[in-house]
Amino acid sequence: MIQAGFASGGGWARLTPTVGLFGSNQRMERDLEDRLYLEEALALFEPPERLPALVPSVREIYSRRHLLRQMPFDDRTVAYLAGLVRTALDTSQRFRVFDCLKVLKAIIVKENGHRLSPTTVRDLFAIYRQLILSAREEMQWCLSRLVKDQELDDADVSWLLSHWEESEHLVNRLLLYPVRNPVISTWARERYDRAELSDRKSELIARLLEVDDLAAFRNEDPTTLAWAVFRSRRTRDSKISALTTLVSGLRCETIVDFAIRLDAPELIREALTEADFA
Repeated sequence: MIQAGFASGGGWARLTPTVGLFGSNQRMERDLEDRLYLEEALALFEPPERLPALVPSVREIYSRRHLLRQMPFDDRTVAYLAGLVRTALDTSQRFRVFDCLKVLKAIIVKENGHRLSPTTVRDLFAIYRQLILSAREEMQWCLSRLVKDQELDDADVSWLLSHWEESEHLVNRLLLYPVRNPVISTWARERYDRAELSDRKSELIARLLEVDDLAAFRNEDPTTLAWAVFRSRRTRDSKISALTTLVSGLRCETIVDFAIRLDAPELIREALTEADFA
């Protein structure tokens, strides 16, 4: 009989079989446990097709969490599991919420440039919205990863704007929003003009650099402005060009840091040139 268990590295694996799959002139009779083990393992290769049978409800997300966390990224897989979690939350079912969220996160982080569909993102954000303001810190970071770098619909952006003062995680979603958004730009300008979120000033300016020229912030501390340029959505060449104009106000260590991050030795050369003429 083949016994299923957990590998020493934390994965889902079978233990040493008590009877080998193959033997001399002997054919192994697989019992029910063997068959179930092998059928479940197929889900690693055919997740969209086999998932409803393997995970008919949110409770199976928890019971099969070790297998599910190994699944490759697929929008259909994420959509199905997110739908189960959202429905369970909407209907006030009791289940292992955090463990289920960690399964979703484990699959989503494998996206490697692939995008989630708008429908899937809506389900994920619905989960995020229900939990983010009341969850403990560890769960909040997990929730944030579910919607990180995802474009949201107008209603979901409006919800973030209405509640941003209630959590730093909502502020993060706005400041790190993956594309230019005029409503978020307006929000960022209001925060900047009112001297709010002073500890996030460079990120606020980074969003405003999507619509404003660098000269609009000439009175800012050069280091703050340099980090705003680096964090902006400008092209690499545009960032280097802008940082070159700020070199004279930056510490040597900061210049080298940006040069390494952007693979831009010209920033160091500019600093040396200015030092020669100082």
